[in-house]
Amino acid sequence: PMATRIDYERADQSVDRIIDFFNKHEDNLSTETVSEMYDFLRRDVVKLVSKDDKHAAMMRSLMPDAPDKLQAFKDNGGSLRHKNPDVFRDLSWLRKNGRCLDSLRAGPSTIPHAGRGAFATRKFENGDVIAPVPLMQIGHRKELDMYELSRQRDKDGEHRYVRMGGENAKPISSQLLINYSFGHSESNMILYPFGTSFNFINHAPGEQANAKIVWSKSTDGMHNPDWLEVDADSLSDEKYKRIGLMFDVVATKTIAEGEEVWIDYGDDWQNAWDEHVERVKKADIESDSWVPTALELNSIYHKHESGTGFAKPFKTQNELEDDPYPTRVTTACATQMKDIPENDPQRDIDGIKVFDWSSDRLVWQGISARLCDVVDRVEIKDVSGDREAVSYDYTVKVHLEIDSDVSTESRIVRKVPHLAVSFVDRPYSSDQTRRDPPFEPFRHVIGIPDDIFPPSWKNKQVTKKPADRRSSGRMGDEAAAEGK
Repeated sequence: PMATRIDYERADQSVDRIIDFFNKHEDNLSTETVSEMYDFLRRDVVKLVSKDDKHAAMMRSLMPDAPDKLQAFKDNGGSLRHKNPDVFRDLSWLRKNGRCLDSLRAGPSTIPHAGRGAFATRKFENGDVIAPVPLMQIGHRKELDMYELSRQRDKDGEHRYVRMGGENAKPISSQLLINYSFGHSESNMILYPFGTSFNFINHAPGEQANAKIVWSKSTDGMHNPDWLEVDADSLSDEKYKRIGLMFDVVATKTIAEGEEVWIDYGDDWQNAWDEHVERVKKADIESDSWVPTALELNSIYHKHESGTGFAKPFKTQNELEDDPYPTRVTTACATQMKDIPENDPQRDIDGIKVFDWSSDRLVWQGISARLCDVVDRVEIKDVSGDREAVSYDYTVKVHLEIDSDVSTESRIVRKVPHLAVSFVDRPYSSDQTRRDPPFEPFRHVIGIPDDIFPPSWKNKQVTKKPADRRSSGRMGDEAAAEGK
């Protein structure tokens, strides 16, 4: 297994304690005794506190193999540097081999309805490397297939999700991840990029693109040219389960600072997008029928108006009967609960256990959220000088156990702050995931150009469609649902 941050921290803490122990008793311990004790600690104690034999072996690899190396191990930077000696580089190496990761920033795309795009943070000339794009290979795109699932209890009473139809079930779609991945029509393998801000680069066909992808010329181990000669099926073997492929995004013309960066996603992608647009057009779905998303509603309800507090309070269940939210969204609450005072009623009129909110952290600091309904609302005024700010505290019903949209277990939580309540999109309700025709979700890989695609990776027989460049941008038409 790969070492986690916690593993590194535990290894360093263990070494610190061992050093302290040996220093404290150095007058009473011979060199032979120290060696025997260290072997025992590193071999048997580590195994005792590890998850399994493989985890124990990994933890031992984070520690020096002999006690006389302990202090040097600590002085040189501990387990991280011991395990990964090349992770630390001096300035001369960085000047020669380093790559800038701040060359792109995300922002609203200049393409209508495209969402966010990637913008240059500095000027680039034709041929300049804009950004490195490390890649993770996925052996077969069917690994991203999605199926209808049924939530069932196993023999131990635990919930499990089981594929409906068993092994013969047909996929209903692919994961959204595929829209951000690279692929080729003659290969089952796809490559997922995770470079900084790269996933915001949108499509522009042909000469409209101002950048392209090429195989990296990096010599720091992030790209291995010999992998391009390995057949696609073999790249799923254990020896290749690491980051070993990388693209570079290269400017094909001068790009000004602040200009949006585009690459050509390829003919196959363009044709698939145009067909998607036509399906939506035929359904007479106009852009003015757009239903707000959870993200858009949160920007309204969480907006803080200077001097007046939060712009809009979340509605109670009674208020929703006359003025409901859009059908695609519901509310969720960050759940941090503590027992209420003993003298307060411990259950509500429906017999549901009552708790109080118990955290001063805000939702973006990592508190888990669960679906909830607002039962009641209290306005909180904060008068400071001549200014009056208004916020809200809520009493909510939190749904702890959800099965087929029916709550089987709930809690009432009082004094929930405004920022702990937010909107979430209902499952499969967004245009990227909904499956009610004509809103079949758009799914297609970004094309790897033929001139750089390795022949050894071609393991799929296909009939190519002729190129068709009808659309002038990534979205193709305002009537279409979001593609990426």
